Amino acid sequence: MTVIADSTVRSMCTIGQEISIWCEKNHITNQELADALDVSRETVKRIKNGTRELTSKEIRKLSVLMEKQADFFIPNDDELDEDTSIQIVKRKNAGQEAFLR
Repeated sequence: MTVIADSTVRSMCTIGQEISIWCEKNHITNQELADALDVSRETVKRIKNGTRELTSKEIRKLSVLMEKQADFFIPNDDELDEDTSIQIVKRKNAGQEAFLR
């Protein structure tokens, strides 16, 4: 397995892979990680395979455990680009202007 660089686009799957790699390197079992995160072993499995997003509490705990910045655990693979965001804001503002008339 390869370690994913911090600047790489991260999805929940790649974040889960990083957690798995870290656990393997540090000989941490799913149960031990579950205990540290205060979740079930099944939840850890779902986090590792990318089918469950992390809560803010879990992000904070993993950040300390893995010695990574908290934003590392937030997916950055959003397909919403800046142009789309601007269009949404313009439409929202136009709707508010129409409402105020």
